Amino acid sequence: MRSIRQYQSRWIVVIGLLCVFGSVYGAVVHYQRQDMQELALMYEVRTLRDAVVAFYYVNERFPESLGELAKAEFADAAGQKRFFLPERFRKQKEFTGPLGARYAYDPKTGSVKIQDGPYSEW
Repeated sequence: MRSIRQYQSRWIVVIGLLCVFGSVYGAVVHYQRQDMQELALMYEVRTLRDAVVAFYYVNERFPESLGELAKAEFADAAGQKRFFLPERFRKQKEFTGPLGARYAYDPKTGSVKIQDGPYSEW
């Protein structure tokens, strides 16, 4: 017959291994989430930049602000009204990205950047 100490030591090893695997899994999930948020931020910056270029093409000037860009409409080839930006941008009062990054817009040049933080060089 096995003693109680042998069973206890096995359970301690099993619990220890579960803790190690849980920690590794948690770290992997955290970094994958961070990568997805960075990807979403890059997509939003690209969307804003493309909308500024489209606005300039239609109106022959840059928008005065991102707010003007969000509210601006144009008629497509079929005559239907379209917006330059998706609806989620039109509902925002302040333009912020997925990671809380704030967008900086220069109406003279039409450039859109992330205002501060590690992503300000994008």
